[in-house]
Amino acid sequence: MVNVRQPRDVAQILLSVLFLAIMIVACLWIVQPFILGFAWAGTVVIATWPVLLRLQKIMFGRRSLAVW
Repeated sequence: MVNVRQPRDVAQILLSVLFLAIMIVACLWIVQPFILGFAWAGTVVIATWPVLLRLQKIMFGRRSLAVW
């Protein structure tokens, strides 16, 4: 049994990599205005998480009451 490797089409590989790179750049371009807001939201959530846990303990372990 001879193991023969199929030659890969260099043009197809190059175009596939180019297409993926363009898609990644386009996605980052669209998301870019929201990145700062996501960072602030994450900071607020991390900073207030202990408060939520304390309120949840006060509200008999019910998270739905603690978030209101």
